Amino acid sequence: MQQPHPPTWGAAVLTPESFARLGAAGHNLLLPGSISGFDGTQRFISLYRQARAGSGRGSVALSVPLVIADTTAHAVEIADRHLQRYLEVWTSAGESWNAVTSSNYQAYTGMSHALRAVSPQRMRELGVAVVGDAESVADQVRRISEQVDVDQLLWQVDFGAMPGEPAEDTVRRLVEQVIPALDPG
Repeated sequence: MQQPHPPTWGAAVLTPESFARLGAAGHNLLLPGSISGFDGTQRFISLYRQARAGSGRGSVALSVPLVIADTTAHAVEIADRHLQRYLEVWTSAGESWNAVTSSNYQAYTGMSHALRAVSPQRMRELGVAVVGDAESVADQVRRISEQVDVDQLLWQVDFGAMPGEPAEDTVRRLVEQVIPALDPG
């Protein structure tokens, strides 16, 4: 049994106040994948860490879609149709914010319009979806770790109604090929 309680996690996406509130409350931070890249993400992580300063570093986890295949071209072929479905579902969920305004969530108004402008290719270019053969995926993971101060990467291998076989193949390649390539020792 963990004392005083199990770790608690909260997700934050776009509002600086959400990141600060989670840090001040002593929660760990879950970052869903971004549609705009990691440029602003580190600023939000820094806000979280500053607010959390009195209660320890905390843990930050970043959730990212992942597809690994025998070649990058094959991985892109698999990933793009599922990333498109992933974006369609996310856009549909954001529709409810199109006509809503909130002083607490100003960046959410019209979010589905921004989501419509994103493509699977753009997600791959920004690094917010990691897609490729084992070697290129290892390089992408290294770039993420250089761009953002996260403690954990949570790999989404079943996004966008991904069937079991390519998801299982991705996990196998991650464990057998990518992780060993990342291990410096």
